[in-house]
Amino acid sequence: RWPDARGRRVLWTLVNRGDAVANGTQLVVAAPSGGARWFDCYRGTELTARVALGTDGAAATASLSFPLGGGGYGCALQTGREAPDGALSAFLAQMAAMTKAPLDSYSAQWRVMQQRLRPVPPSPPAASPPPGAVALPAAHSFLFSTRGLEIEGDDAHGVDAQFPWEEAPRREHSHTLAVPPLFIDRHPVTTANYSAYRRATGYAPKDALNWLSNWRPGWPFTTPPGPAPLPPKSPPPRMADWPVTYVS
Repeated sequence: RWPDARGRRVLWTLVNRGDAVANGTQLVVAAPSGGARWFDCYRGTELTARVALGTDGAAATASLSFPLGGGGYGCALQTGREAPDGALSAFLAQMAAMTKAPLDSYSAQWRVMQQRLRPVPPSPPAASPPPGAVALPAAHSFLFSTRGLEIEGDDAHGVDAQFPWEEAPRREHSHTLAVPPLFIDRHPVTTANYSAYRRATGYAPKDALNWLSNWRPGWPFTTPPGPAPLPPKSPPPRMADWPVTYVS
């Protein structure tokens, strides 16, 4: 039972822990002296209460009936006698659309949500190594091996990532790949290199939280409140030749 601060509305939430549908009266509540309206806010419909009179002839209790699916949820809302306002009407309409199919009509079988890699067009081939890069020959039997660091769940529950050769997400990944010849930088990308890239492209992620954190004044001891501001365009001078980190 969840009354609002002003006592004008009361919300009841219910759970059916059984497997069978529960029909009939689900709640018997005190009937307000000034009258009330009741709604099944799980299904988005108005309820017709069965009102019982007290010895003084006034409304004493209201019985609310609605089905409660096996293993499902229920929600009843009591309001004043006035018509629902715009916010409540919109909420009821949304719930009616969302619960059009009964919850127990869906399969209870556990299924892991599948992941698909988004294709990325390859870079245009280069005839010679770009500045600072070296050529690597093709590898016809390259062992790709990586492991996630999640602490929750297990492989049966779809933790981590799913590569195209896997049937579901998992923590540990091992697969033999054919890798064509390629050029790779001789040294890791430095903070100075990344700063030049930022200046040339204007790149910034949509969410800058922790992006280039070690470029920010006071790192790692201060975290400004609110949305993360963008870091300075250049790293601290002492870090110019460091490999760039905090980019993902």
